[in-house]
Amino acid sequence: MKMQIEIADKQLIQDNLQAEDAKEVILSMIDGPIKYYNSQFLKHWEKDHSISRETYDQKVAVLKEKKKEIYEMLEQASKEGFEVSVSVNLVQKEEVY
Repeated sequence: MKMQIEIADKQLIQDNLQAEDAKEVILSMIDGPIKYYNSQFLKHWEKDHSISRETYDQKVAVLKEKKKEIYEMLEQASKEGFEVSVSVNLVQKEEVY
């Protein structure tokens, strides 16, 4: 039977922010992977021009959709003057059998 064991847990961000500030923090965390997938495609394409962009485009599209949803949610929270709790953890897990 395969199980996952948590071997490390690092808290990167734990803060209560005004919605506008939370929007800036969270959306920038989504922009990073979007830029990463675009640069990875270019890096691989430079080595092999026959490589398909489809996989990269799918990942970017999912991230952009999530970004849009989060943007809309935080815009509404900002209009209503809400504070947002932002918590980001990095968890490393290992699969064991």
